Amino acid sequence: MICLGIALLALFGFGGGPFPRLDVASLVLIAVGTGVSGLLPGLR
Repeated sequence: MICLGIALLALFGFGGGPFPRLDVASLVLIAVGTGVSGLLPGLR
């Protein structure tokens, strides 16, 4: 999930995606992926 979010941001940039709100979805993917994997210390 983290890699997919970073890849989408790297591919389309922030605000330049083909779909509206793709950048927000990418950031949500990164946040959820870090939470699920335990990389966010506040969510353990």
